[in-house]
Amino acid sequence: MWGAKYQVIVSTHLDKNHLHCHFAVNSVSFVDGLKYDRTNAEYARMRSVADRLCRERGLSVIENPQKTKTPRMIYLAEKNGEPTRYNLYRQAIDKAVACAMTRSQLPIVLQKMGYEIKMTGKYWSIKMAGDARTTRLYRLGEAYTNASITNRIYEGGLLKQRVPLDLPPKPTVRHAQLRGTFQTVKKLTGFRALYFHYLYLLGKLPVKQEKPRPPVHAIFYEDIRKMHIYSAQIKLIVRNKIDTLPQLQSFTDKTQSQMDELISQRTKIQNKLRRAKDPEVKADLLKQKTELTAQISACRKDLKLCDGIRENTERMKEKIRLYRETQQPPQKQQNKTRERGYRDAR
Repeated sequence: MWGAKYQVIVSTHLDKNHLHCHFAVNSVSFVDGLKYDRTNAEYARMRSVADRLCRERGLSVIENPQKTKTPRMIYLAEKNGEPTRYNLYRQAIDKAVACAMTRSQLPIVLQKMGYEIKMTGKYWSIKMAGDARTTRLYRLGEAYTNASITNRIYEGGLLKQRVPLDLPPKPTVRHAQLRGTFQTVKKLTGFRALYFHYLYLLGKLPVKQEKPRPPVHAIFYEDIRKMHIYSAQIKLIVRNKIDTLPQLQSFTDKTQSQMDELISQRTKIQNKLRRAKDPEVKADLLKQKTELTAQISACRKDLKLCDGIRENTERMKEKIRLYRETQQPPQKQQNKTRERGYRDAR
């Protein structure tokens, strides 16, 4: 396969239940320096050679290999037990199939759960409410193709026992007497109010014991995997008291200027380090360079968090709006003054 032009290491896994090999190829030829182009035809030829060698030595061969329908990143996330988009879709469809008595009821049930399904064309597709990206159902597995879902809905005929849909209960209206005025009450506003409210909807903030925690809506399931990002962003917001876009831009400009100055200092130290001859001087300069590099990395991390905050805030507001439209009853006119202040984060 590669012996004439390319170097390769073949590593055989003996610590697994199934013996298999990995090929590590140096993609730059040691003969003429050309890059190895692994085309589909080349991959098919490698599989053909491997199958021939296995047959000659009495080893097992996969005669009719099936191409996986699940992307590798999603496969690894599901293997690690993380909530993935595919798993959420499977759970939602399973519940909807159990609730629906006819195929026409399926999109109605899914809509109540926060999903939208398209049942036209050759391939049905599903997405979360408000999401622009759709997923074709056949990618979820054999049990989620058009025919399989239809058969599961009508399985049992008239004897099928309809499972009630377990939706979160509508919130009860509570009346309380306020001492003082809303103007004198100190409350969170801007980005801080938005992030804390969003973490509450994700089920990551504590609630009072007498108040039951509302179940996490399907719209927010995918964001649970991003909790480490939200955690870092809210720490930056609270630590620097950032509530509005102008404040965020001011902090970004300040951090960028600080990073530019640190890079300039590190460049000067690097030039001195090249000319230094004394080992002690070189060691001191290297220590300074290491400290500056750590500070530059911290600035880069903060700038990346700022970019993420800009992207997330609008998306979070949109998801909260969709959540309120699908789950919450319309607010009365007199209650509008009690809405959270994150709408002022502009």
